[in-house]
Amino acid sequence: MTHDAAQAIRDAASALATRWIDPPVLQPAGLYLELAGEDIRARAYMLAGDDDAAFCLRPDMTAPAVREALRDGDWTKPFGVAYDGLVFRRQVDGAKESEFRQIGAEVFASAAEIARREADVTVAALDACRVAGVEPRVRLGDVGVFEALVEACALPESWSRRVKRAFSRPGGLATVLREAASPPAPEESVLGEALAALPDDRAEAVVEELLADARIVLVGGRTIGEIAARLREKGRSLHAPRADADALKLIADMTAIEAAPDVAFDALRTAAKNTAMKAPAPFLAALDRAAARWTAVARDRKPDATFSAGFGRGLAYYDGFVFELEAPTLGARASLGGGGRYDGLLHRIAASQGGGPKSPAGWGAAGFALRPARIAEAVR
Repeated sequence: MTHDAAQAIRDAASALATRWIDPPVLQPAGLYLELAGEDIRARAYMLAGDDDAAFCLRPDMTAPAVREALRDGDWTKPFGVAYDGLVFRRQVDGAKESEFRQIGAEVFASAAEIARREADVTVAALDACRVAGVEPRVRLGDVGVFEALVEACALPESWSRRVKRAFSRPGGLATVLREAASPPAPEESVLGEALAALPDDRAEAVVEELLADARIVLVGGRTIGEIAARLREKGRSLHAPRADADALKLIADMTAIEAAPDVAFDALRTAAKNTAMKAPAPFLAALDRAAARWTAVARDRKPDATFSAGFGRGLAYYDGFVFELEAPTLGARASLGGGGRYDGLLHRIAASQGGGPKSPAGWGAAGFALRPARIAEAVR
């Protein structure tokens, strides 16, 4: 059955991609650390490189596929790449696999073209499951809708940044919203407040001294300057303008809505009439785009689906639509895979590889990856 599931996914990936690739198993860990913070150390198999750089066994296929596409792709026209390989993630739950196969595809084109193909990416993943014999439940979200919601509520800039950063961390959004509503006592941020009063170079030196005293060696991820900047921001937040309590409650209430897509869209539009939403027009426009995408997906297929403005995926790659396909009968192993749009990741990796002609401005990226063994298990 796994063979049948794999073939169904490969066929769906081939329909989106112009060629197949085989990215290296060993990947630079810095990007993952930057996106997911230190949490990734508990989830990835980390290794030290000869030059003290951090590497890891690939915990996904998207970032490696982007690197391959930037290196060898024809960036004069839209194209896609497909892959079929193992990924590796540490698990504390014995019910989940630490090594498993992913098959998928990534599509690269102008931002306008990618917007037109978002529904195609979702449909390809959905149809692969159906061909294999599984009718998955679909969870839908949109990072763009969430960020437009935060902007519409006009939080102070420092809190707006923190809320957006927290979105992709499990439990992170609820934690930051609580902090914004009930700021920590000053003694909880003594170090940050002290660093905020120092010049940049001195703050970095203090952090470096503290790490050295604690015998902590940085391997990849955030630099000392970035760590100092985060601590200084937290210290300054003690004296920054407070976020409006009604706005924070509205964000919490709207991100808690999860229902059938049309029902969720209507509920979110109604909630947007709340006076705590200062500038609703961009939010409503983002919601309209999500609704149009759903209409295109559901036109002929009508899957069992929900939408939530508070739903995100994985390693904070995504800055547009996201989706997850699930087989609830599998319990803790319900996830069959998913995907979404990640323009920012594309340009971040392009910049890290030196930019140049293979980092076209105005291009976007979207894709999906599925797990054939899970799909085969759901069939059984």
